[in-house]
Amino acid sequence: MNQDPSLVQPHDASPRFTRRMGLLFLLTGIFLSNFVARILLSPLLVLVEQDLHIGHTSAASLFLVISSGVCVGLLVSGYVASRTTHKQTVVLSATLLGVALFASSMSTSLGFMRLCLFLVGLPAGLYFPSGIAIITGHIRSADWGKALAVHELAPNLGFMAAPILVDVLSRLLSWRQILGSWGVFTLFVGFLFAAYGKGGTAPGTAPNYCVLHRITTNKRFWIVTAAFGLSVGGSLGVYALTPLYLVTEKGMELESANALVALSRVPGIFMALVAGWLVDFMGVKKSIPVFLLFTGASTIFVGKGGEGWISWAVFIQAVSSVCFFPAGFAALARIFSHGERSLAIAMSVPIAILVGAGAIPTLLGYLAERGFFSLGFTIIGVALIFAASCFMLLRDPLDDGS
Repeated sequence: MNQDPSLVQPHDASPRFTRRMGLLFLLTGIFLSNFVARILLSPLLVLVEQDLHIGHTSAASLFLVISSGVCVGLLVSGYVASRTTHKQTVVLSATLLGVALFASSMSTSLGFMRLCLFLVGLPAGLYFPSGIAIITGHIRSADWGKALAVHELAPNLGFMAAPILVDVLSRLLSWRQILGSWGVFTLFVGFLFAAYGKGGTAPGTAPNYCVLHRITTNKRFWIVTAAFGLSVGGSLGVYALTPLYLVTEKGMELESANALVALSRVPGIFMALVAGWLVDFMGVKKSIPVFLLFTGASTIFVGKGGEGWISWAVFIQAVSSVCFFPAGFAALARIFSHGERSLAIAMSVPIAILVGAGAIPTLLGYLAERGFFSLGFTIIGVALIFAASCFMLLRDPLDDGS
């Protein structure tokens, strides 16, 4: 298969990713503040339920509200980046997100909480296409897997940091004050990137019919997007409800549940880096079904594991669920040209988030309220294994030169 020169020429002349570590660490810090803002509700969910007097379904639906905001932010990110620059879009995202967190910290009713959390998701969604565009625009394509794996340290650190943060701060602060405190941190890292971040001075590509048509008629786009949706469900969707699952179904204390969830994410930090190297070594097409199969099997283990095995199940599932994302983003980067890449991500990620971080947690909450919490994890695991099987039968190329 002949490769589009626009996929290679700008990036093969770019430096190795080790020479861009400063830029990578700044963007990873921005992504960390962004990601924790979206998942901080998970370890707080038991407290929020008690304070707002709501059930599992209503509480879980808050993740759907956040995800809806993220989707809208992602969909308009191309317009914003095209009228500013990628760097300015990243800074704007962090600033608005900090303000939205302050608003959320003042919520006293379910309705106002939903409005504020939608506004948290909206600026959070602005970040991702511009962040990925800066990375792939300043690092050679041969190192994209490793560079994106470094960037993916953010959600893995966030998964670990959020329950620890809540466990420590909840002894001193209310859940509203914890949200406000994270808003301060988000504003701080946004300032750091504005002052010291390099690159991203070019504007993004505004959506137009021709570009949209090329993306939406590419079968590989929909295949990778479907895998993204299930993988987000296996990672963020499962994470969102795990503390509640451990407390209500397994009889754990909230502090113990949050501690277990936090510790289970420590190996994932290193596994994300290993996954990035595996993507560059094995190739995108071969690595994706392996990662999906591993995540699916371990998610079933969470639903089926007895009380004596539940800690192991949570650990294994947490490690496996982080592997897909460097491969998924590398796939999108290889499928589309540099000018189309940020828009392809802006279209793929909202669908994935709406399904994986919105619909799947809501489904888990619905099943939990009806006494079928464990069944929800099994359903997600089976869907991931089915997706892995489909990828194994896929004949379309996902790697350069395939």
